[in-house]
Amino acid sequence: MKLYFNVGYIVKAGENLQLVIREEGAAAHIHTMFCAENGLWKCEVDYFSRSVSYQYRVVNEKGNVLRDEFVQHHLNFPHNYKEFIIFDEWNNKNFPENYLNNKILYNKLHDFTPEKSIILKKHTHLFRLEAPIYNPDWRIVLFGNTVSLGNWDYNRVVPMYQTDFGLWEVSVEIPENEFIQFKYCIYDTKQNKVIDVETGENRFTVTNPLPDVLQIVSNHYFKFKGYQMYHDAGVAVPVFSLRSEEGFGVGEFSDLKKLADWTKETNLGIIQILPINDTTANYTWTDSYPYAAVSVYALHPQYISLEKLDFSLPKELVKEYESDKEALNTLDLIDYEKNDRREMEVP
Repeated sequence: MKLYFNVGYIVKAGENLQLVIREEGAAAHIHTMFCAENGLWKCEVDYFSRSVSYQYRVVNEKGNVLRDEFVQHHLNFPHNYKEFIIFDEWNNKNFPENYLNNKILYNKLHDFTPEKSIILKKHTHLFRLEAPIYNPDWRIVLFGNTVSLGNWDYNRVVPMYQTDFGLWEVSVEIPENEFIQFKYCIYDTKQNKVIDVETGENRFTVTNPLPDVLQIVSNHYFKFKGYQMYHDAGVAVPVFSLRSEEGFGVGEFSDLKKLADWTKETNLGIIQILPINDTTANYTWTDSYPYAAVSVYALHPQYISLEKLDFSLPKELVKEYESDKEALNTLDLIDYEKNDRREMEVP
């Protein structure tokens, strides 16, 4: 299978682009690209899998990496083609949409049913666009300057399909032998019409007269207007402030569930907390600084809920803890050192 990669990027003298293909359980395959014209870098690769993960990077004359992409590219290839011409865009770190590439928002927003995009042998182009959509009534469509792309007619747009979270695809046959310009749009399924077109200049690609070759136009991201970006209200609170009568004068991990219930009742969408990693180093109040973690994995023992452990504590410790609990809960301020010592005593 032949893959022909193309990506536009302007570099300084002495700098070059590399294509880095990553396969699970294997060393990365690095391919040197060459600059053709107008800042378009090209590379030809023989590949034998129907899916690929890769990224581009800039190196200097000595091969030192100067910068690379923030997010990897992922492509799946249909079985009815053996050659693919791929037109990519460099994925900039400063894309506003990149803030969505985190687990929290993915878990919150990925409630969708994947759709299938049919790719037929006659199709010449596959359009792919990253565009997380949060209004369930919205879909992504495209139109362009050719008859096959609707001739800029809002009533003849080409519907796209969300094949993965925030990933929209459609394959089309574009027989016209002319320079192709196009744009993505937001289509409202309740109003049955295009309600907005992305901002900025027209996107473009080239014709594909080659038989048995599929041209993949891979774009990042939909050019949202400011008001179309994801917005939500939330609450920012450190866990140690989530004090309850069940705790020991300080918030506990189990109190996050109570906070989540409250945010749902008040229609808040995001919870932000300070770091909760273990900071116990000096065994003094200075360990309360949440940004001095001694481990990126270990959680702070201060926030353990002793009453929700999955094993029983010795009776003499339980009695002592009950006494400490009553005393600590009457304090106006947190006694950090006493709380920290309490958790260290847990067998």
